[in-house]
Amino acid sequence: MRNCLIGWLWLLLLSSPVCFADDVLDEFELDSITGQPAQITIERVICDERSRAWLQGKLVQVTVPSLGGVTFPGAAPLQTQGLLYETLTLTFDGAGRAVEVTRIRGVSSTERTEIQYNEKGQRNALLRYGDDGALNRNETYAYNKDGQKSEWTIYDGEGVWIEKHHYLYDEEGRLLQEQRAFSRPPRDVTIKYRNEGEGRLVWMEHFDAAGEFLVKHVRIHDDQGLVVGETYFDKSGDDSGSLLIERNADGRVIDRRIITKRGGQEYRGEFKVNQRGLLIEAKETGLKGRLIKHEWMDYFFDEQGNWTSRGFYARQNVSDRRVYVPTNLDRRAIVYSPAG
Repeated sequence: MRNCLIGWLWLLLLSSPVCFADDVLDEFELDSITGQPAQITIERVICDERSRAWLQGKLVQVTVPSLGGVTFPGAAPLQTQGLLYETLTLTFDGAGRAVEVTRIRGVSSTERTEIQYNEKGQRNALLRYGDDGALNRNETYAYNKDGQKSEWTIYDGEGVWIEKHHYLYDEEGRLLQEQRAFSRPPRDVTIKYRNEGEGRLVWMEHFDAAGEFLVKHVRIHDDQGLVVGETYFDKSGDDSGSLLIERNADGRVIDRRIITKRGGQEYRGEFKVNQRGLLIEAKETGLKGRLIKHEWMDYFFDEQGNWTSRGFYARQNVSDRRVYVPTNLDRRAIVYSPAG
């Protein structure tokens, strides 16, 4: 995701350590969509600091042709060529499975990803093609007899492996151990997991190839089984930092605080959500409460209740007036399947 605060929230919502890292589908937020889509297209404008540097207090609308002429309230003119712009399209097959993602940056750069499945409907390959149409990344997956992911390997475009992941489970299907091997540079890591109940992760320990302890993460859960805290221990066994999470009655993250023990630094993320569970305000503060980022989000919805337009805004003082200046704009078009 392009917004780091959104990224924070997404990582906190992940419940299993065995996920597809940097998954190509994350940006489409499929878990929040009502109905069965046949295709999803997201048009995104990212207004970086350089684009906003010459706002100069003029109040006119922003016009981006492919976005149909979008108005940023209170914002100064931003020329299309001064913006970072991309389009993402996700296509589904007749079984409702995501099978292709296309990303177009600017007007020429295109990346395409194919997702393939085995006869059981499990993802078994992910192929990424670059702007020239050549394969530049290939991911393969294997599963055990219980349908759990047992192997995940990443290759470059020449077929040379980059990463290998192997997973071991106990007789109850809970993750026990993960072996990670990296080729660039060569490095092996073993992660041991301790789970309770129905796969609730209590702690995980990292070891190097020689079996030397590296770091340990200990998780704290609430009565609903949701993560509300995590503590990190370094090689010496000392507490090197912690993560504290506050959730609302629906279990959604509304406050996230990171404390690093080296120098006593503290970073904090505060989140507000609306009744739909969508993020409407995100604030990030750093050392001694210094404001790093504070953003507000605005949405428009279709008849299915799915958002079709989402704007990110930050407050700035322009010509002695406080206005909301755009930082990101996402426009999402969803084509629903007849069954959806």
